[in-house]
Amino acid sequence: MDYALEIGRKVLEMTMTRAYIMVVCASILWGSAFLFGKICLEYLPPLHQAALRLTLACLMLAVIVRKNPFRGISRKAWPWLILYSFLQTVLTFSLFNFGLSLVPSSFGSMVVGMSPAISAGIATAFLPEEKMDMRLLGGIVLGFSAIIALSYGRQSLKLAGAGEILGVVLLVFNNMAGAFSNVLVKKKLKSIAGIGMNLVQMIIGTGVVILLALAFESHEWKPLPAIASFSLISLAFITAAATTLWLKVVQEGVVP
Repeated sequence: MDYALEIGRKVLEMTMTRAYIMVVCASILWGSAFLFGKICLEYLPPLHQAALRLTLACLMLAVIVRKNPFRGISRKAWPWLILYSFLQTVLTFSLFNFGLSLVPSSFGSMVVGMSPAISAGIATAFLPEEKMDMRLLGGIVLGFSAIIALSYGRQSLKLAGAGEILGVVLLVFNNMAGAFSNVLVKKKLKSIAGIGMNLVQMIIGTGVVILLALAFESHEWKPLPAIASFSLISLAFITAAATTLWLKVVQEGVVP
């Protein structure tokens, strides 16, 4: 019995270590999205950028999945999957790009960096099994302090005008939409394979974002410079990789 318990403990430690590695990798990828997003916004309006980024990300995921991702999704899961797509893809990418276009770099990076803290707070409010202990609270405070320090060191934290304040509000709502999508996955969509589900929800959300871009934005299509093309491809890779990693962690419920 003691031997079996020891084996179980080691397996749990390995699972936790793998989960934390995935969280770190996803966080690093998301952190770099801010830079590439700013570059792309010089050449593409927000919704068009989101549409192209998501389309490329879908193609990348389709190459990996290599099978029909719609197969095996139960009828009961579809309403929750559509809601998840609205929160995770339509809202987050639209709000992120619009907010990013309005705020200075310092405040943008700081607000986006608040995402784990907002996710932890919403998780503890809506998931009974999640508890806000002192270790988690201390980690949130430490991480948030580091974000403020790094942002302040890069440039003075100043907001000038209602436009930039609106940008901050949009980025906060972006974080909240992502946090509620995590709760939805953990409560309603744990049984669906992570990468396949990510592709399905992204296909649905991409279609909606494309329609929104065509309806509400006018854009003269012309070849993008090399730096913008590289940034767009990088954003697509970040979207495909980071969301899949994070979704797997949330589904497994290893990390709050």
